[in-house]
Amino acid sequence: MTPALRTAMGQAACNAAHAVGYQGAGTVEFIVDGTNGLSQDGFWFMEMNTRLQVEHPVSEAISGLDFVELQLRIAAGDPLPFGQSDVTINGHGFEARLYAEDVPKGFLPATGTLDHLTFPDGAAFAQGTVRIDSGVRPGDEISPFYDPMIAKIICHGPTRTSALAQFTAALEQCHIAGTTTNRDFLVALARHPNVVAGDMDTDLIARDLDMLTAAHPPTPETLALAMVLASGHLAPALSSNPWHMLTGWRHWGAQGLQQSLTLGETLYQGDITPHGAGQFTVDGIDMTITAQGQTYDITTQGRRLRLHAVVHANRVTVFDRGQTHVFTWPNPLDHANDTAQGADQITAPMPGLIKQVSAEPGQTVVKDAPLLVLEAMKMEHTLRAPRDGTIETVFAELGGQVANGDVLVQLTPEDT
Repeated sequence: MTPALRTAMGQAACNAAHAVGYQGAGTVEFIVDGTNGLSQDGFWFMEMNTRLQVEHPVSEAISGLDFVELQLRIAAGDPLPFGQSDVTINGHGFEARLYAEDVPKGFLPATGTLDHLTFPDGAAFAQGTVRIDSGVRPGDEISPFYDPMIAKIICHGPTRTSALAQFTAALEQCHIAGTTTNRDFLVALARHPNVVAGDMDTDLIARDLDMLTAAHPPTPETLALAMVLASGHLAPALSSNPWHMLTGWRHWGAQGLQQSLTLGETLYQGDITPHGAGQFTVDGIDMTITAQGQTYDITTQGRRLRLHAVVHANRVTVFDRGQTHVFTWPNPLDHANDTAQGADQITAPMPGLIKQVSAEPGQTVVKDAPLLVLEAMKMEHTLRAPRDGTIETVFAELGGQVANGDVLVQLTPEDT
């Protein structure tokens, strides 16, 4: 942003407000054509919001002003206690909206319970190097009835480089389990070479979405920690009774056991042999694991690293430098995950409202025929037939609220 363009854009915003006699806090948005560089006549009006925007903490960070206090004072009839020439810019700021959403599925909103929620050290709703604005706590439910924003992460620094480094580190320290979030995507975006260089455009995310959402396989240490946690060998002792503290102990010597974990569609299997408190051999690799809360220090083959992990029900979530790995261990008696009927059903990809039902029992359909319209987060999503076939049952009702994973339409199985 050049000083000349900033001045021209600011004057255009003031002109818009004056033209309608507007008083109070407001945000005027413009779009800029940077094809041939920034110029004073290369921007166009988009819209005006008669309120503060979600991004207002960035402007608060670099100006040192409290916009919420100021808009309340204006509403009370008080004049602004300063003039435009008194407003200065100090350093750089970054902000991200931490959302419960599934980025690889097209940024669809997600639901769930916040089984675990920790943020980096920072001030809540107050200016500083790291600022966290959030209205949820561990145990809260992310429901389909409200915006799924979990928090705003705001960082400020004297230079763009220092502010971005602080911002990336803060995002890495956001640990959330129980719902799908965009945290890993935000970390990848903050590390993107164009973002680091400040060379961005509105097509960057769409252009590099595959890279920004690429799922990286777990490291051997991440997988080992998940297996040890799933096996229960690092579970807190039930009491100070020595027999309760000897987790994994066997009278006739160390004995390995096999642990199976699922990560997405991938099944991992490994052998774990406990040797004593925090001493294990996992798939032939000796390691020491020490725990302090949800922080685990792993020493193996002369290397030491720190990981964060949370165990809840049959799920262990490991946070590793901007990557979130959610492992589950299956119940061998549970056949609910049998995918044999996957092509015979249409399920809700997200919570939402059924806006249109075009399917009827007995109806013959072809693959990709539109059968339902689901509304979620102000957007309509068309659900289509997974294959050619005949509709057996329609469970969806017009105007009905559905949850993620609900079966909406059942096709007659092909083998019948």
